[in-house]
Amino acid sequence: MKVGDSLCKPVDFYIEEVPYEVDVKITEENSFYEVDLHETARVIKEKINNQASGSRELLQRVIQVQVSADFNMAEKQINQYMKRCQEVLDTLLRDRETKEAEADHIRAKLEDQKTALNEYLSDLTSIRESLNTWKPM
Repeated sequence: MKVGDSLCKPVDFYIEEVPYEVDVKITEENSFYEVDLHETARVIKEKINNQASGSRELLQRVIQVQVSADFNMAEKQINQYMKRCQEVLDTLLRDRETKEAEADHIRAKLEDQKTALNEYLSDLTSIRESLNTWKPM
């Protein structure tokens, strides 16, 4: 990594050198050592598989925790949304009931005023008839 490069930059891959120490059976034959490379490769492969298995289990636990947290958050958001919708619905119902009650009250007042206007009209008609019968000579 160059100096000044950010550690937060996304990379497609990375290389990490991990030393593997294994006990290898060595047999001394005259002036050279004999090392079984197949056995060494098998032991290293086994260690890598064990590490990968541990990493897989850890990753599965992390994913389970994250999925659980995400579902809990989604459930909380849905419940909040449903609560807001219920509040809006309750407000609309209260407004409707209030307007219905006001409509009945307004209707009753209009009926009273209609009755009063009909009485005034009747009085006006009788006054007009009275005036029509009175004519100066």
